[in-house]
Amino acid sequence: MNSERYYAARYDGEPEIEGDYTDEFAVIAYDTIVRCAADHAEAEYADNGIVFEKLGLTLSCSIQRIGEANDNYSAEMLFILSHSIFDEPLCEYTAGIGNSAEEAIVNGANQFCLTVLYSVISVLDSRDEQRVIVSEFAGLTRRFRCPNENRVYCIGAPQGKPVPLFDIVSKLIPDYLGSKNAYWVKLYAVCYDDTTDCEVRINGAVMNGLSELMYKYADTWPDKKTFHSEKQFVLLVSGDERSGREYTSPETVIALTKSAAKMLSSVDSEESDIQATAAIESMCREHGDLGYELRALIPEIYTCTLFDLRQGDDVRLRMGDASVVLKRSQLRNLGYIEQGVSQYLSENAPSREESVNIMRLSSLFDAVSEAIEDGADIGSITVNDMTLKVPEDYELL
Repeated sequence: MNSERYYAARYDGEPEIEGDYTDEFAVIAYDTIVRCAADHAEAEYADNGIVFEKLGLTLSCSIQRIGEANDNYSAEMLFILSHSIFDEPLCEYTAGIGNSAEEAIVNGANQFCLTVLYSVISVLDSRDEQRVIVSEFAGLTRRFRCPNENRVYCIGAPQGKPVPLFDIVSKLIPDYLGSKNAYWVKLYAVCYDDTTDCEVRINGAVMNGLSELMYKYADTWPDKKTFHSEKQFVLLVSGDERSGREYTSPETVIALTKSAAKMLSSVDSEESDIQATAAIESMCREHGDLGYELRALIPEIYTCTLFDLRQGDDVRLRMGDASVVLKRSQLRNLGYIEQGVSQYLSENAPSREESVNIMRLSSLFDAVSEAIEDGADIGSITVNDMTLKVPEDYELL
């Protein structure tokens, strides 16, 4: 996996890659995974990780950081899985703890195998019983298969018999599936000190609407003072042919997003807006409606990112007098544009003036600014749906 692909994969909002310990400790993670996977699939060592040749699956790992406190060690690891059916590599953070750094890595790698790798192998191998989820998107019916059973990984004090977390959201999942051939759903719930924290991610992006269902489940736990966590991972794969259609690669979308953001940072008048928009459309001439998507989405995403606004799961497309409501995960390029905006902010450190120039183009900026001036807590502001005006011939990818 080349470094550009590795970087482009990471539009999940997690910390940037450090990898200071990779050369020293990654082999421990690889050895653990090869042992754990032995009964499920044959793995071979490669220059940059592990290859499951019969499945067409490759895995790489970097040790992000190792911590030590009170003779206990923690290891944070980033695993990346690549397969030809994945539109972007699958990224998963895992943390392990132990009495030594080595033990922490082994425990983290074991957790990754139990929660993620076995689910992936089960779908790609197709020997185990599968369940089918049917979705409708852009006038097409698609059938996604996933393992019939996925392990719920539990840590901490018991809270009764755990339920399959995916079953809590499964009836709504078809509404979140678009044109990609693979979607991965990560579900997590934890309680401690009378607080709960829950999260559902689809292909790395948080879906707050689905997360609310997890909070309702966690509220049923009898003892929230004691630490307890549950995690489940489900991979959904569609065998539908895409009629040979070629989509713009994630790396290209991210690179063009950063270039477009730079152009928009200079917009301070209607005339300069027209010029920047024309330049973006020209730059994206070979990529369908991407130029329009960049102009429409960058200001909205930039505002949400800079103010750290909580977002709902919906995107409302306005086509003249008509409107269509989709889920954020159904817009193929939205996650890549989010990553492009995030990288632009970290790489360019734009001035306040440049940021304001971009955010003024957003439909959210005035409302958010007014709310803050009225004393609202930014953490309490929620963007229920992102509204985008699109041309009547806009094509859902």
